[in-house]
Amino acid sequence: MSKAAIVLAAGESSRTWPLNYHKHKSMVKIGGKTLLERTIQNVSRYVDDVVVVVSPRDTSLFKGNDVRIAIQPIPKSTADAVIRGYDVAPDYDEYVILNAYHAFSEDILKQIMNIEGNVLSITPTQNPSRYGIVEIKNKEIKKIVEKPKKGEEPSNLRVIGIYKLAKDFLEFLKTKDVDEGDALEKTLSEYANFSQLRYVKIGEPPLSLKYSWQYLDFVKVFLNNLEKSFVDSSAVIAKTAVIDDSEGKVVIEKDAKVMDYAVIKGPAYIGKGAIIGTHTLVRMSSVESNAIIGAHSEVVRSLIGSDTHLHRSYVGDSVIDDDVKIGAGFVAANRLLSRKEVYVELQGNIIKTERTSLGCVIGKGTVIGVQSSTMPGTLIAPNLKIKPHSMLKGSIYEIHNL
Repeated sequence: MSKAAIVLAAGESSRTWPLNYHKHKSMVKIGGKTLLERTIQNVSRYVDDVVVVVSPRDTSLFKGNDVRIAIQPIPKSTADAVIRGYDVAPDYDEYVILNAYHAFSEDILKQIMNIEGNVLSITPTQNPSRYGIVEIKNKEIKKIVEKPKKGEEPSNLRVIGIYKLAKDFLEFLKTKDVDEGDALEKTLSEYANFSQLRYVKIGEPPLSLKYSWQYLDFVKVFLNNLEKSFVDSSAVIAKTAVIDDSEGKVVIEKDAKVMDYAVIKGPAYIGKGAIIGTHTLVRMSSVESNAIIGAHSEVVRSLIGSDTHLHRSYVGDSVIDDDVKIGAGFVAANRLLSRKEVYVELQGNIIKTERTSLGCVIGKGTVIGVQSSTMPGTLIAPNLKIKPHSMLKGSIYEIHNL
């Protein structure tokens, strides 16, 4: 039976600000590959063809890639995106549909592919009012209720965005109005009246990617899944440097340099051409290609983007995008004095992060002067120039006398 995958990578990714600058949220690199690349790599093992649904701004990013592209001009709904993908590859018997950031959900894919017919993945939730909740009878899904009211939930099992669906469902979906956000769930509920919807129940839900700081969860999973330590033969490791993989694997890629008395404590990833300076400590972090973590710095539980430079700095539990330049003496504070949960201000809303350790998130191309610092939960827009001795907190969208 022929199969294709429809990978959903459209939309503005507005809630992952400030990391959504000219790119979908799945196009952030962790360990040298974007989440989208990892998702495509995983799903390609099970299908004959892959279609990636993107917004018009992202089409140029796929030149030379061995996948087909569908364009969703306006991010109307998931259902609309699915139809856009189906129209590009309409000749297959079954379709695997998944979000582009499901880079580490291969176990779910395996389970779905081992079951015949239409299959949805579901998982328990303590907050049914936030999700599409399934009603199950005789070991089949009979209905999906989107964000049910309290007391009206058909179960505590929510739909995960990974499906395997027959061609006839996609044809059925094309007959529907797909402008509404819950059009896919409503159509699946109708479809269940005349066709079987099987399911796999997942104990732990896959990683969610709604906000920028959640990339730290992906970094953690990536690092913990490293199969073995590896140092490329072209990497330069000083004799006095320490590569400690006693508690986690360490990968150091081509042309990377680890200078005198630096310590890399696993799990950790050092990308191609990256430099780890003298007396610097990197632990439980992913440092991407050509980044420079200069002398006398510490980076812990963080993601440092490609071509980002810093030195004499402390960065904890933070996400720093590509091409960021940070002057000496920078400190990203990552815990409140109260040790309570860190809250973030985003687009006028106060968001609970469910984290007691969270540093900063800095957008692409920003430059920060020497002796500056950020308070826990600070978000900084791309392409800002921030003067020395600045103390930053909240969300910095533009510069006002900093």
